Amino acid sequence: PGSLSASFNRNWLLDNLTINRLGGQISVDRTQDRFTWEAQDFRLDRVEVAINPEQSFKRIFGKLKGEGSFQMDPVAFDGEMKILFPRYMGLRFKEVFVKGSFLDNEFNLSGMITPPDDKGQLALNADGLIGGRLNFRGEALGVSARWITDTALQLPKINLKATSARGEAEDLGGFFVRAFGDSLDGRLNALAYSQASLLKESDIMSTNSKSINPNDIQGDINAVIEVKGPDINKLSLDLELSGQLWPKGKRTQVNFKGKPVVAIIRGPLQGGVGQFSLLNVPFSLLSLIAPLPSSLSGMVGISGQYRRGSDISEITAELILEDARLATKTFVLDRGDIKFSNSNLEMDIMLRSTSSVQPIKLVGNLPLDPSSTIDFRVETHGDGLQFLDGLFDGALSWNDGTADLRFLIRGTRKNPEANGFLVLREGEFVVMEKVIKDLKASLVFDFNRVEVLNLEAITDRNGTLKGFGSIGLFRPEEEERQPLMIEMKNVPFKLPFAAFEVAADLKLKGALLQPQIGGNLTIKDGAISPPEQTVARRNNSTRVDDGRSSWSSSQKRTSFPEQKWDMQTPLDLFVQDSDSTASRILSSSIPSKFSNISFDKLRLFLGPDLQIATPPNAFTRQPLAIFDASGLLTLNGALDKTLNASGVVRLIKGRVNLFTTTFTLDRSKPNVAVFAPSMGLIPYVDVTMTTSVSDTVRSGDNLTSSSDFSTNGSGAFGIGGSRLIKVEVVATGPADRISDNFQLSSRPTMPRNQLIGLLGGNSLTSLFDGGETAVLGNVIGRSFLSPLLGNVSDSLSDRLQVSLYPTTIVSSPKGSSDDKRNEDETTDTPQQAWVTDIGIDLNKKFNFSVQATPTRSDIPPQGTLRYAVNSNLDALGSLDQEGNWQSQLQLFLRY
Repeated sequence: PGSLSASFNRNWLLDNLTINRLGGQISVDRTQDRFTWEAQDFRLDRVEVAINPEQSFKRIFGKLKGEGSFQMDPVAFDGEMKILFPRYMGLRFKEVFVKGSFLDNEFNLSGMITPPDDKGQLALNADGLIGGRLNFRGEALGVSARWITDTALQLPKINLKATSARGEAEDLGGFFVRAFGDSLDGRLNALAYSQASLLKESDIMSTNSKSINPNDIQGDINAVIEVKGPDINKLSLDLELSGQLWPKGKRTQVNFKGKPVVAIIRGPLQGGVGQFSLLNVPFSLLSLIAPLPSSLSGMVGISGQYRRGSDISEITAELILEDARLATKTFVLDRGDIKFSNSNLEMDIMLRSTSSVQPIKLVGNLPLDPSSTIDFRVETHGDGLQFLDGLFDGALSWNDGTADLRFLIRGTRKNPEANGFLVLREGEFVVMEKVIKDLKASLVFDFNRVEVLNLEAITDRNGTLKGFGSIGLFRPEEEERQPLMIEMKNVPFKLPFAAFEVAADLKLKGALLQPQIGGNLTIKDGAISPPEQTVARRNNSTRVDDGRSSWSSSQKRTSFPEQKWDMQTPLDLFVQDSDSTASRILSSSIPSKFSNISFDKLRLFLGPDLQIATPPNAFTRQPLAIFDASGLLTLNGALDKTLNASGVVRLIKGRVNLFTTTFTLDRSKPNVAVFAPSMGLIPYVDVTMTTSVSDTVRSGDNLTSSSDFSTNGSGAFGIGGSRLIKVEVVATGPADRISDNFQLSSRPTMPRNQLIGLLGGNSLTSLFDGGETAVLGNVIGRSFLSPLLGNVSDSLSDRLQVSLYPTTIVSSPKGSSDDKRNEDETTDTPQQAWVTDIGIDLNKKFNFSVQATPTRSDIPPQGTLRYAVNSNLDALGSLDQEGNWQSQLQLFLRY
């Protein structure tokens, strides 16, 4: 909303003009042959301007203030103006102030620009003649590198002419617009949401298409730029820029040594020869625009001259390295000549480690045009390649040996070809803390093929490594008559989370850069403990209903197999829950950079003597779970989230430590993990675990009672009125939903909540009885003993069990009996004691156990024999050292 008013004199000449808009005003008044103007808080929002050569109107935003005067004959003006928060296309500022004048084709201009982040300022000064001389000076002081980069990327878009979209209606495919009902409001909501989604996708695509993301750069820049010349066609540039720059969040990792990044350009703008240099650029900063290894540190620079003409543009320069390191090894440039001419990069570089005698030579040309011919050569001999072991971040160390490499690359970028050879002699490497020695290898590069003539090595523990055959180099070709084969025997591997022995018979197809791995791989004699993973908690905060909830829920619908079932083939009900914690941890642990590696029916054998354990518990420093596993899996697909496995892994033995209780696998049950392709790497498990926990069934007051009914049905066969409860946990279902698919039962049968208390060492029940000190000691003691007893049980036969648990012991004075004791005489105070229980399964029905109290010599050991008549009836008998006999029948009913 706004208004415009104007008045004219009798000769239809303008006297005054006033424009009111959004609370601001621009006014123009005539004084004889001159006009004065003034702007007060005039909003430019949605005013559109066109800048040559596009001739397309674009919106500008901001608030205008200023004043000045102008005349039409001759044309002259002077004044000043300030624009607050101006925006035009991608350009953004906090404030722009301009002051200037124009008279007789001579202009004078000065200004100040404040970036939107309020860091630093840009000062501008210019004077000259239209069509004649020009003197311009710009100075930046403490300006954000992020804003400078973003502005530089936006400037080319101003003159970018958009192309019209072309295509057929069929190109839209399954495109549709979702409507929120049939009402007008619903359709408008659908349109608004579609526009918002399109804008969001456009921003994402724009960010991904940039060669560098400005948000990844931090630092401040100081710069001075001068453009001078007697004529617009004879201008010279003098630019000097300096500042300390670093990737976002990595300032402490960049060793500046007090040297800022410096860029200098001096020379003509239109044609001629000029000088330039770019020095002290950290390698970490270059990693934002090119994939560089994290072990590469130091600074790089370039210095030379450029030549611009009407028919040719050429750059001749020299590379400069300063304190360049690959891991711990320093390297230097013996020669670093480069030349860029006619879209073709020519280089002659000799790179050498300070500890090496021989250099690496990089010679040839690399055209920017994908269809132009490449002619590039890499050559080195002797120890020239040894320092490149720093590329592997410590996973590989080259200790000894020589290498002869000659590698010629020709063809085009779309269809490259390579010829040459690589010969390794008497190599000695340390790979993942394991020594590989006597390495001999001969490889021949034949256009798009790599032929391994010979590959032999010896590893620790007398392991051997052999290889032979051929494979494509850059791209898959026709299947080789002799594909590349890798054979390994007794090769030890050590990773931060695993140590095991490998035997393999692998077949590699496809290309060396995109291998397809098949064959057999055996992992045995070791342990695997996957690193602990964490997944960010999803945001479950309440959202305001903006009319988009139905759209969001429809996009997140889960697709189940039964929805597309043709009722002809068997229905696969193994469905992976991709939103579960286990699935998200698994997906995040597979790096996408290895997705070029794929598996083609790779048979993975697990075992024998292979342990799989969880990360250690912070309290006991013992793993929460540890199992001996064996089995066979078949792997297919790329090494990313799409990798799937099929097969069965059997858990032979193992345990789970739950604070004060250790569960062991029931070896009479299958205990398997079944992998199906539709489940990815999430198995379907069927595992049964058992444990025995102590339960005190008689209080101290009841121990001296003569009533047999006080213990009826308790099964109290144990020292101090204690008994062992056998607890069984059965887990069946997908591993990512195991918490919803387990059953807890006991023998004798007990309620679930009482079992939970027993598994915690009866701590809660005893605390309510006032035995805080004793309970705390028992819980701490059992916490440390549980892993120990688990290790002892693992080393014994599965028929032999060892338990150690606390109980309450109450004894009567010697020589007294219930009917002769004086009524005023009291019993001893109940005391805590540790009870040992060693049991052995004679067969499936008979079990014999011996109980004793090592710390109490006054309590005799006791033997107990249990006979399982059937699943519901047990007969028990016990005898201690003093000849006391007890017997009992136990009947178990479920209701």
